[in-house]
Amino acid sequence: MFARGEGPWLFDVEGNRYVDYMLGRGPAVLGHTPTAVNEAVVEAVARGLTLGQATPLEVDAADAALSVIPWADQIRFVSSGTEAVQAAFRLARAATGRRLIVQFEGLYHGWVDGVSLVPGDDPRSAKSATAGQASDSGSQTVLLPWNDATAIDAAFAEWGDDIAAVITEPINIFGGVSPAPGFLEHLRALTTQHGAVLIFDEVVTGFRLQPGSAASIVGITPDLGTFAKGLGSGWAVAAVAGTTELFDGVATDRVRLSGTYNGNAAAMAAVIATVAATSDGTVHRGLNEWGAALRGALVDAAAGCGVSFATEGHPSAFWSVFPDLDAAESVARGEELGRLLWDERVITYHRTWLPSAAHDDDALTFTLEAFTRALRNL
Repeated sequence: MFARGEGPWLFDVEGNRYVDYMLGRGPAVLGHTPTAVNEAVVEAVARGLTLGQATPLEVDAADAALSVIPWADQIRFVSSGTEAVQAAFRLARAATGRRLIVQFEGLYHGWVDGVSLVPGDDPRSAKSATAGQASDSGSQTVLLPWNDATAIDAAFAEWGDDIAAVITEPINIFGGVSPAPGFLEHLRALTTQHGAVLIFDEVVTGFRLQPGSAASIVGITPDLGTFAKGLGSGWAVAAVAGTTELFDGVATDRVRLSGTYNGNAAAMAAVIATVAATSDGTVHRGLNEWGAALRGALVDAAAGCGVSFATEGHPSAFWSVFPDLDAAESVARGEELGRLLWDERVITYHRTWLPSAAHDDDALTFTLEAFTRALRNL
């Protein structure tokens, strides 16, 4: 059980120090308790947390966020990534008049019934992922394997007239799988051809891989994007952003995206301060340089232990790979390594590493010593 975070470190209730590569599941790009963000939040909350009306803070936060999401025209704030995904679905269905959403196995889009699914016997028979869900949770979903162009082609051939949207992560960071060459391009072409909406779920990639949207990294422009915690350095804020056409019904309240905490002062101040701290790219350049150095140091340390080890992904979000093993065995070994690292007080998200701009030489030395011990135990 943890009592507090500071920079790249977490401290448990007994005072033990851990170097953190989970970072609240990704959003703490500036490290824990960034001073500029927290001071901005305190100042804003002193004037009232939830006024129930539009505020200048909300306008300023929207302008700030859109300045680093250049493909989007409008944005709507909510409070969690799950809400942002549901808002994106509502916008897509309202614009297309269709009901089905295509999503992919192994990608996470929130915990509510309509997306918390596992494969059934066929793409239209997705099953509930947990007890307590409605028995028909997957009734409006087409669930397909990711990176399978043949499967998405077949889905549109059969149900294309009723597909409102396709949702995907641009990079499956927590799953440790990059998009296959040409797959995202295929999704873009297919959704455009059939008049469906392409949604990028950037709850993880947004504001982590670079300031704002990661869409330019993969070279694909979506119609809608969902963003969350990283937008506000870990404060409870999320958003759906997209084209003017898709937001057409929001201004007239034909499409309702309301919520008591949407646009609250703490969240808006966190967004403004986060964008101010990161928008020029300096933070992410430093983060990526440090992450690249960490990746190289981990590989060298493993070689010194006689272990074949590699990393894949992005310098600010990468995952452990054991290249001498097949894919399933490599995943299992990476998960086991993650558990051993926890014992050594290095926290990763299973086999995924998420460094921050606050990680420094002290964190690197701590990490490499612990990593070496964990590999020997492995």
